[in-house]
Amino acid sequence: MIELKQISIGSAFKVGAVTVSVLWLFIGLTIFIMPGAVLGPGMDVQPAALFMTYIFGIPLYAIGGGIWFSLMAFAYNIAARVTGGLKFEVSRSTWGHMNAPPPDKRSPSDDDDQWRPLRFD
Repeated sequence: MIELKQISIGSAFKVGAVTVSVLWLFIGLTIFIMPGAVLGPGMDVQPAALFMTYIFGIPLYAIGGGIWFSLMAFAYNIAARVTGGLKFEVSRSTWGHMNAPPPDKRSPSDDDDQWRPLRFD
């Protein structure tokens, strides 16, 4: 079993910023292309206003997503100190490409990266 004891707040910010801004790219594009379907029929919205909302929404959602993910990482770190963190098991059969040959049989005493413990810094 591997235990996730801490999540880097900076790493969570970066992942959140990218994830939420990419989501906004698709959601915002849907609103820009079909405003009547998303905002409701009869909504008279200027295309320029929609375009500006879309363009300015990307960095705003990136910052908001980064802050949200950072707060969640901070909350997880506090909870992990109290409860010990999430425990999960990683199977070697899921590593790498599905058509890759099985790993060769080596003993843990071999000086190889595959036998070093995973680190989450």
